[in-house]
Amino acid sequence: MAAKYYMIIGLGLSIFILGISLFLYDGKDEKPTPVAYLYISPAWADSVIREMTTEEQVAQLMILSSPSTISADSMSRQLDSLQPGGFLFNNYSFLQQKDCIEKLQSQAKVPFLMGMEQMRQGLVFPDPIALASVVSDSQITFIGEGLAEQAQALGIQFLATPSLNCNSYDSDLLGKSLRLYPPLAFRRILSGMQIRCPQDQASLDTTESFFQVLGENGLTCVIYRPPVEVDPQHPPDSVLQGLRKRFKGLILVDLADSSASQGKWLERYVQAGADAFIVRSHARRVHKTMMAYVNENPAALRSGLRRLLLAKDWSHPRQTDSQLDSLRYITFSRQFHRAALTLLKDEKNYLPLSDLANRTPYLLTVGKTLSRFEAFARYYAPLGSQLISRNDTGYLEAIDSRKYRYKSPVILALNEERIDAVRDSGFVKSLYQLAQLTEVIVVNFGIPNQIEALLGLPCLLQCYESHASIQDLPAQAVYGGISINGRFPVDFADYFPKGTGLKREKVRLSYDLPESVGMDSDKLRMLDSVAIYAIRKRAMPGCQVLVVRKGVVIYSKAFGHHTYSQEQAVQISDLYDIASLTKVAATTLASMKMYETGRLNIHASLGEYFNDTFIEIENASDEQTYLADTLNSQQYADSLLRWRIDSLPFWGDSILRDSFADKRMRWMAPLGDTQRIVFYPVNLSLSVTSNIFQVKIKELLTHHSGIQPIVPILPYLNYSKRGLGRYDRYFARTKSDSFPIQVAENMYLGKEFRDSLWKDVKHLRKYSKRLYQYSDINMVLLQWAIDSINQASLDTYLEAAFYKDLGTQTIGYHPLERFDRKRIVPTSLDRGWRGQLLRGYVHDEVAALQGGVSGNAGLFTNANDLAILSQMLLNGGSYGGQQFLKPETVRLFSQQTEGFRGLGFDRPPGNSGYIGSSHASRQTFGHTGFTGTCMWIDPESELVFIFLSNRVYPSRDNWRLNTYRVRQRMHDIIYEAL
Repeated sequence: MAAKYYMIIGLGLSIFILGISLFLYDGKDEKPTPVAYLYISPAWADSVIREMTTEEQVAQLMILSSPSTISADSMSRQLDSLQPGGFLFNNYSFLQQKDCIEKLQSQAKVPFLMGMEQMRQGLVFPDPIALASVVSDSQITFIGEGLAEQAQALGIQFLATPSLNCNSYDSDLLGKSLRLYPPLAFRRILSGMQIRCPQDQASLDTTESFFQVLGENGLTCVIYRPPVEVDPQHPPDSVLQGLRKRFKGLILVDLADSSASQGKWLERYVQAGADAFIVRSHARRVHKTMMAYVNENPAALRSGLRRLLLAKDWSHPRQTDSQLDSLRYITFSRQFHRAALTLLKDEKNYLPLSDLANRTPYLLTVGKTLSRFEAFARYYAPLGSQLISRNDTGYLEAIDSRKYRYKSPVILALNEERIDAVRDSGFVKSLYQLAQLTEVIVVNFGIPNQIEALLGLPCLLQCYESHASIQDLPAQAVYGGISINGRFPVDFADYFPKGTGLKREKVRLSYDLPESVGMDSDKLRMLDSVAIYAIRKRAMPGCQVLVVRKGVVIYSKAFGHHTYSQEQAVQISDLYDIASLTKVAATTLASMKMYETGRLNIHASLGEYFNDTFIEIENASDEQTYLADTLNSQQYADSLLRWRIDSLPFWGDSILRDSFADKRMRWMAPLGDTQRIVFYPVNLSLSVTSNIFQVKIKELLTHHSGIQPIVPILPYLNYSKRGLGRYDRYFARTKSDSFPIQVAENMYLGKEFRDSLWKDVKHLRKYSKRLYQYSDINMVLLQWAIDSINQASLDTYLEAAFYKDLGTQTIGYHPLERFDRKRIVPTSLDRGWRGQLLRGYVHDEVAALQGGVSGNAGLFTNANDLAILSQMLLNGGSYGGQQFLKPETVRLFSQQTEGFRGLGFDRPPGNSGYIGSSHASRQTFGHTGFTGTCMWIDPESELVFIFLSNRVYPSRDNWRLNTYRVRQRMHDIIYEAL
């Protein structure tokens, strides 16, 4: 092999191993007895042998491999005619495997030996080179303990370990591998190391010595896999003869994929010292062949059978306190494989991927599909994908590098596929050509020598296993969701010396189990119950719930359906109208950025950011008290009744009266129960607090502006009522130059609306006292100021300043322009004003009349994108390796500023209407939304809670979400799970 990444082991290594093995296993004071089951009383084994028929004895020596497609019931039906010695499970889930073991053991005449080769989830024996790539020895011992604990809980007695090339083995690799065996031996779990046929006599000698050492350090079984084609110079039974001399434990022969697995070879294996066989197919044929041999040699199988029964007796499941804590084992496995990830090469610093706004990665998978890898990559960015398979002649054809030159980057994932420089030369050459045109990142699932032909490519990430439960880890590493810290444990070809491994830091959200950040999955599952209960009580048709702790998404689920008709289930990728969450996810966010760049002064007056601050008296509503600071002309004053300044009515505040003292007050007139006050000459200021333009930006952010808490849009909402005009006075069915503003499907507003609304807003009454009054008008005015400064719409600014570079995929205004209608959850059934189902059109009327882009509402997104934005704020403005905001800006806006509000953000516990947990820290900030949403960020606990729903479907009159305190209960559960 050209890639010699192991060192040749010899007698000196054996002596070295014997020395270090005395202290390899932490946590126990004594060494395990070599092949301990050989020293127990043989009474039970001998009694079982005496009571067995010859057919039963032969069947005992057959360990049947059971693929995950076979159920316990189907296996049970075979037991009447053939009672094997045991079963070897492969790729089962926790519950499936436990159920199979319990059912089968209940039907066993002689207890079965239950083994595990690989699991669909949880812990499996790591590849030795993966073990050695993990820097922490204590973590390896921890994995050994976890394997033993998991096996006990499942009723597993026997674990098959990965295949090893035992004649070329590095001392560090072996030393770390040995740490796994003592914990298993102490818990009476059999461990079976797989080997293949050595190629020469020196290798045979090394193999024998090697397994003698392993047997003395806790290894209890060897699984020998004969070669596919037999070499007459080195027959497979010669390996067994040598092993039998040095190794006293069980020797199993795996009959898979071998021409030396039937007929005379079975006899030769038995003669050479094999104890039993792993049978993967044709069990009855194997049984028949062995019976023919035993009939001629009655005593041939006795020693192997006795050794197998002793192993069963020693490892037989006993009553223990072990519980099947599947999440604990899955957590162990993920922690280990995450630590083992090794970045062998990254010459151009491709990882973690950056600038996702301007690139669409493309995944080329060689071998079987990596579904979980692909799914998690899509959490970070849109992803194109293609599966590449070998042709009929068994080689990989060249790819058209020009086809992918505009894909950036190309991720080449090898799923247990070896790329051969000769056989796959066309494919290899085309990859190197592609690397000249665009970024190419190789992610190798499997042993490192698979990529020997690709070592010249600029970026190589090594993941040593490919089972589904950990496929997401390298995907997260590519995008910076998790850090990379592994070190390659041996010299690899001429490229990478021992210890090679580049470090990369975590820069984005990652996705993992709650236990990975110290939270309790069982308690978090109570969130499911709350959501299901709320849906059953029709508090909402469905929802998305997401929880982040310490930068890790630990809970992300969708519940229910888009509507109560239950025609379409909610997906975690669907979009919701987030209503007033827009105030923080859009308007406040823009304000923060413009504040720190000096373009928005929160202490400045609103009027500083508008060219048009002229207030026209003729547009004042007779139903309001109007305080004007300017008049169009003197003619309005001349037509009014003359009043003296002394007759000005007292309105509960002396500020207005006092402010008139040095003014040239000329005219004013009563209008019903209110007053219109007119000043002359033109441009005479009434007072510094008399109109909306004197309000400070900070007062808008904290809702302490004193402006009337309304937006004057009532005529447009009630156009059908008598006296308020016809439909065609304001709206049209089709878009045109005269009616350009779309407020709903087939409903367009006249272009003069913007000017009319602006004039009406300028006439709003402003109270003299700055009491807290939550109102949409504050954020609408702030949005208009931002637009005025930027000379661009808020949505355009946010996309360029935040959303695009954050890597968000859904958040924004006008979702129907960007997504299929089916991905957007219907918000409400508007039976009045718009007369239609609102799906993709904003629910809020103020936002709708502005064409869907407003400072108070209008954003659509999913929970994951809000989590990205929240984590950026929790990180002090940093995300994906980019600083979007300064930490001091985030602190300023999120801290308590006036009353219980931050600048733009709500904060608990504030008022009686707070919709969140009482356990949240005083530093928590966020917001809620009218459609049934909330976003809470707790810096102290490093927690983010996102909840999205359409509780206003079909009607805004549905307040059950508040009645049942759904969001509060969920938030409480999250803190209880800490």
